[in-house]
Amino acid sequence: KNSMLVTIGQYVCMVTQLVVLMFLVSMKYNFLERKLAEKEEQYSFLFDNSDDIIFMLDIGLCFTAVNNSAPRHLGMFPDEIVGRHFYELLQVADDKIAYDVVNQHIEELFATKKTVSFRANMRTTLINETKYLLFVLEIIKVEGKEYIFGRAVDITDNRFLNFLDSEKETYVIDNYLTNIDYLI
Repeated sequence: KNSMLVTIGQYVCMVTQLVVLMFLVSMKYNFLERKLAEKEEQYSFLFDNSDDIIFMLDIGLCFTAVNNSAPRHLGMFPDEIVGRHFYELLQVADDKIAYDVVNQHIEELFATKKTVSFRANMRTTLINETKYLLFVLEIIKVEGKEYIFGRAVDITDNRFLNFLDSEKETYVIDNYLTNIDYLI
């Protein structure tokens, strides 16, 4: 009987420890789940509210994701762009030199796996209108699969701001009138 009481007591102690351990694991899991949700919300906010066009391409250069800046710059909504080929939206088909420059940078990206940047015109929904953009592309891995993460910056806006900054001057006007009653 006495050995059975110890065994039941040990059993109750082990069950209690197991319940406490499960509670602690559950608390940690809930904490991590909340943190993950917060981070996802932050990245979603950054992705959707950036002034730059942020996008992802698959290795075949087809758009897989585009942020909400596309309509402002190109007049196209993300769902109109996803699935289309990168070159289809660039204004390089008629310009052999522009096509070669972009193609050279894309080949460099695949060969070196290092970030590349180049300037190119991107088509808009307006007839015969393009948008001059600076593209920055890099290869990233998502769940073991390679994608091209890209950013397109409107450099016409940046050029204007840079011009304003470079032409900004400060003038200091000193007032040498110290005693106005004396001069009158």
